[in-house]
Amino acid sequence: MIRSFLTLTLRILWRNKVTSFVNVFSLSVGIAAFVAIMLYLHHEYGYDRFNKNYPHIYRVEGDNYAKLPPVIGTYLKDNMPEVKNIARLALGRNDYLTYIPENNPENKREIKVNNFWADSTVFDVFTFSFLQGDPNTALKDPYTIVLTESSAKKLFDDEYPLLKSVEVRGHQFRVTGIIKNMKNSHVEIDALVSQESIPKVFPGRDINNTTRNSWLWSATYLLMSDKIDESAVEHKINNVLSEINDGELFDMQFKHFHIRPLQDIYFNGSLQYLNYGLHGNLKLNRVLFAIGIFMLVLGCINYVNLTTARSTIRAKEVAVKMVSGSSKNLLRSQLIVESIIITLMSVGVAITILLIFISKFNQFAWVDIPIKELNRPIVWVIMIGGGLIIGFLAGIYPAFYLTSVKPIELMKGKGVKGKSKSIFRWTLMTFQFAVAIIMIIGIFVNLRQLQFVRTKDLGFNKEHIITLRTPSSSGEEQYSLRKNFKNRLLQYPGILNMTFSGGEPGSEIPTATYEIDGVKRTMPGILIEEDYLKVMDIQLVEGSAFPLAETEGGEPRSITEDNNINPGKSIKRRTVLLNEVAVRDFEIDSPIGKIIYWKDGARSRALEITGIVNDFHFQSLHDKIKPLIMWCWAPPMSIASIKISSDNIPGTLENIKTEWENVYGLAHFNYQFLDDSFDRQYKSDDQMAVVVGYFTVLAIFIACLGLFALSSFMVSRRTKEIGIRKAMGASVTGIYMMLAWDFLKWVLLAAIIASVVGWYLMNTWLNGFAYRIDLGLDIFIQTILITIIIALSTITWQSLHTARSNPIKALHCE
Repeated sequence: MIRSFLTLTLRILWRNKVTSFVNVFSLSVGIAAFVAIMLYLHHEYGYDRFNKNYPHIYRVEGDNYAKLPPVIGTYLKDNMPEVKNIARLALGRNDYLTYIPENNPENKREIKVNNFWADSTVFDVFTFSFLQGDPNTALKDPYTIVLTESSAKKLFDDEYPLLKSVEVRGHQFRVTGIIKNMKNSHVEIDALVSQESIPKVFPGRDINNTTRNSWLWSATYLLMSDKIDESAVEHKINNVLSEINDGELFDMQFKHFHIRPLQDIYFNGSLQYLNYGLHGNLKLNRVLFAIGIFMLVLGCINYVNLTTARSTIRAKEVAVKMVSGSSKNLLRSQLIVESIIITLMSVGVAITILLIFISKFNQFAWVDIPIKELNRPIVWVIMIGGGLIIGFLAGIYPAFYLTSVKPIELMKGKGVKGKSKSIFRWTLMTFQFAVAIIMIIGIFVNLRQLQFVRTKDLGFNKEHIITLRTPSSSGEEQYSLRKNFKNRLLQYPGILNMTFSGGEPGSEIPTATYEIDGVKRTMPGILIEEDYLKVMDIQLVEGSAFPLAETEGGEPRSITEDNNINPGKSIKRRTVLLNEVAVRDFEIDSPIGKIIYWKDGARSRALEITGIVNDFHFQSLHDKIKPLIMWCWAPPMSIASIKISSDNIPGTLENIKTEWENVYGLAHFNYQFLDDSFDRQYKSDDQMAVVVGYFTVLAIFIACLGLFALSSFMVSRRTKEIGIRKAMGASVTGIYMMLAWDFLKWVLLAAIIASVVGWYLMNTWLNGFAYRIDLGLDIFIQTILITIIIALSTITWQSLHTARSNPIKALHCE
């Protein structure tokens, strides 16, 4: 019987080639898109799940800080029995590993790595797969380092890596372990360096340093007991830490500590301050899940639409079989099996499409899903099982509808006529186009918003500025080298100006708590040199940046002033600038000359406000401009910002590299353009625009395939009507307009519905930006016009061909 059903299905498919192609191909595209999106979501939601302790690992956070002073981890472990162990990870900035073979010193190798200073207990908390070395002892001693497999390969090639020495920040470290490359981890790790080395590499600092050094603050992870009450443990953590969270141990006092499960960090752990690691786009994942469902539904709609439209042809076939003695159950089985066969054929085509385009999907989705993922049993179960379910559901309606009508009525064609079936078909087609139009609106709004944030006046000029980080040592020798580097570069005509700073727009800027007249505020602070405002084209609204007494000799003035930190004692006074938001936040009427107090552990600072700068966007336009303090610091800092001419940029870059080598020798030269680094803040928005854009094209393609097949079938069914109209004097234009309107009115209805839904969805998305575009009518008008053009292009050929045909051919049998 199955063989008979298969033979009949193949004959029907061959006899109706256009309809069959649309059914199989549109459904296969929908299935392929759905499976690709599900693989992507499986990849995204698989982050950190390789850890055996995955359900029991938590990160401690304070207020909106992702990293905390290292002493907090130690204090919790010593005072809370619920904490089985801790692991702290402090990210090293722009670290390079250097290996010089003893037998061939000229074959020096150097690589840039994501390097973390880690506790030896990191291997007890997280699951690292060791290829070589002992996890119990790998990071217990100072000057030890564990490398990933890829880092070891780059440094040592085929040499045995254990116990070999690599250079980190001018110190020799012994390789004590090799681990497998980290995949699907929110922390990108190329190397783990023993935290016991910190006092050696950074003299005067220890692992539990209690002063505020943001580069030393660590991501603090807790391995908790098997079952905990999160709210109760969080309450206890706040009580325990209240003993040291008094504003004296750190330069700030945290309002609240909370714990975040490891499973939430990738999607919900991107915090405002001291953020690190990889973070997924939860909004994009939700959008993609909806798109995946819709793509599958769009393909199914084509099948149901064309099957019900062709029911008038299949009706006589069913009637003859029923009159010949076939039972209703047998006929229903035939029609459902036919639907399942077509669906399984679509699954086969979908697999082929995935094999061909999976690499392209990886490129535009910015993931790395290997082809072998398709060979996982669960994928085959879902695809084949899903194909059977879809085939059954898509075939059950026409099967029961055709077999429920009396055979004599089916043979006359009466049982399949009526408005209800037509309305059902047009409703499905309207839904198809509504989905496609909503996606088009989404693309237009996304692109316009991205253009807006990239062209909006930021309050400073990021064009033609090169930034690079000089060796981060803060000794007098490094200060001298930076001054020398600056003087050398300013001799070139292609270099317009240059300055040093402790941070740059678009990057992470450390925060601290400051006080004016008893009012305390926490805000980011950046160290700047005298030329910084000029290089960045930041406007000084009031006052001055560097008073003469401050710039002569570079040392701050000593003052004696009664204050709430050290009454009657001599304090070094620095000058600072505030932006306009900070002035409003502190509620200062006359800010110039006011003193801001800042306490860093045992040290006290008095900061005199000498100027106010305009509000400029030092972070992305997702957030409102925040209060900012700028320290006017005479000694050069580590980040060089170089303003260059637009003429002969390659030559200017070569000059910069030459002088870098003259001053810093073999230190790694790594530059970037400020506009590029600033724009990377919109990476997730770019990703959404690209991914949704591709699937929008596919959605429109599927909808147009269905419209083309449906219009071809419906027009062919009206051939005699058109022949009569032409014989009665109707023009080709009139007939074309009549046929086009029959389809276009449903597309217009879809456009109206989609515009309302699209406005709501896009307005919700835009609320994620502090600075956003307005949703003007032009976006929706353009979308509707594009949709009409696409729809008319789809139905025009068949409609004109029928309208121009000779009426005699249509009426010769009458």
